[in-house]
Amino acid sequence: MGGDRPLTNDAYLTERKNRRQLAERAYQLVSKALQVEDFDDSTLVTYQDGFHLQFGFSAMHPLLVMCLVRSIALLTEEQLDMINELNLNTVLGSHSINRATGCYSFRVTQWLDAELTEQRLFEILQRALEEAKKGYSVLAYCA
Repeated sequence: MGGDRPLTNDAYLTERKNRRQLAERAYQLVSKALQVEDFDDSTLVTYQDGFHLQFGFSAMHPLLVMCLVRSIALLTEEQLDMINELNLNTVLGSHSINRATGCYSFRVTQWLDAELTEQRLFEILQRALEEAKKGYSVLAYCA
């Protein structure tokens, strides 16, 4: 499989540099476009429409990962069963409930195959917020 040779050819190094730049520019774009509450080298945190929103950036792949989190009361078996239904009916991301923290979350992963624009960022964010609101409301109704 070629595992005995390091990946140092020009094409690989060029692609790795391109991926890193895409992720870095996406990080910069999000940090300028939204009011950031907290951050580190690869993560930005903000608050949108009742959800804590964490943006994660991976230069290795390159990926933009968004996780929308909101506390949810009264975790019931019906809600936990409904998570499976929600995930069967969405292609955007995945819904989950963390029993230990009492939080609902919706996670979206976006492949950064091209430069992220502000317009594209807000399209992705709007779709994720709509799906998270839908999932949250379905689960809150079950309670």
